[in-house]
Amino acid sequence: MSIAASALVSTQNAVSDVKRPCANFAPSIWGNTFLQYASESMHQEVDDIMNQQAQILKEEVKMMFQSSNPNIMQKLNFIDSIQRFGISYHFQKEINQALEQIHNTLTKDNTIISEDGNHHFLALLFRLLRQQGYQISSNVFNKFKNEQGNFNETLANDIQGLCSLYEAAHLRIDGDDVLEEAYDFSNTQLMSLANQLSPSLAAQINHYLRQPLNKSVLRFEARYHMTVYEQDSSHNEILLTFAKVDFNILQKMHQKEIGIITKWWKQSNVMKKVPHARDRLVECYLWILAMSYKPEDSNGRMFAGKLSTVITLLDDAYDAYGTVEELELLTEAFKRLMCFANYSIYINCSKGLGFRDYFEQQRVHVASSVECCMNQYGISEVEAYKLIRKDIENYWKVINEEYFNSYNIPKSVLDCGANFARM
Repeated sequence: MSIAASALVSTQNAVSDVKRPCANFAPSIWGNTFLQYASESMHQEVDDIMNQQAQILKEEVKMMFQSSNPNIMQKLNFIDSIQRFGISYHFQKEINQALEQIHNTLTKDNTIISEDGNHHFLALLFRLLRQQGYQISSNVFNKFKNEQGNFNETLANDIQGLCSLYEAAHLRIDGDDVLEEAYDFSNTQLMSLANQLSPSLAAQINHYLRQPLNKSVLRFEARYHMTVYEQDSSHNEILLTFAKVDFNILQKMHQKEIGIITKWWKQSNVMKKVPHARDRLVECYLWILAMSYKPEDSNGRMFAGKLSTVITLLDDAYDAYGTVEELELLTEAFKRLMCFANYSIYINCSKGLGFRDYFEQQRVHVASSVECCMNQYGISEVEAYKLIRKDIENYWKVINEEYFNSYNIPKSVLDCGANFARM
């Protein structure tokens, strides 16, 4: 045997003897489920019919914006429904114009001047204007308080008003003391009401508590909001039908995208080459889909879906396979190539706290964020979770403030960043 061959065998044996902190990830649950969509073109005639129907309904919804109906409450509810259904990208121009007109009519010096005492109306007006980028003062909610400075107990009997107040409170920024109080009050009251109401109403309230709008990915919540809206006898049938048709059209597009990515993944044969890593192609695509679900971003979604999957492989090389010596060499290589500069930030931001904590504890050389917090402050696991969640709430205030004040950045770009945090 030559010296070179002998050295190669020796190296291979040494590598095979290394004890690696593998996490033994479960295989993908999806298998070949999405391959069927990679080359699907058999339903083109049906797709054409759906697109034609959608275009007709879209024009009818646009006409509703031009209605001479002076009822501002109805306009706000209409815009709110459009946003909840995830179809606002079709009507952004009309929404901008309507909210600008309402802002000019009902505010002065960034303060809501409406004399209407309806809790739902004022909270919804505040939320829609603030999330639109108007710097609306939260002092309007002092109207909800009594002479002692506490929120009126009568508000506890106004379920719609409480829900709207709860949603508005999630748009608070640093210094919004009245919204901090509003959040505590509405959260406490809604939790109490959930134990007293009918099962259907209780289910809705519990959903709002788990998934407030400002922390939800609209695409993932759209079907739920359509279902709730449909149960309202006064719902707008044209709007609801358009929302359903648009949802189905986008769903077909997204299925096609994940089908194409799955085909690429299978052909690359990565999991046989890198068996220690997670096979999480669909989950990675879902992260990207959450950032933007719009049709014009299709190519970008597929590229980013592939990229995030590759980054996951690198993450697992660091966390679940490589030795310290190997990873030092790999890190030096990355530094020389000037690639993946923000790699660790990207990965750490893209994992759920509990999920990450569980798997990190399966690896001997990795300390979880919860464990680090416990050790740093000398506190219990429960206290560490509370502290981290408090930090998350504070970071949401920062995200809100930056989102509302970033005038020179397109809203579509800001939405991508916010949606990434929402996942």
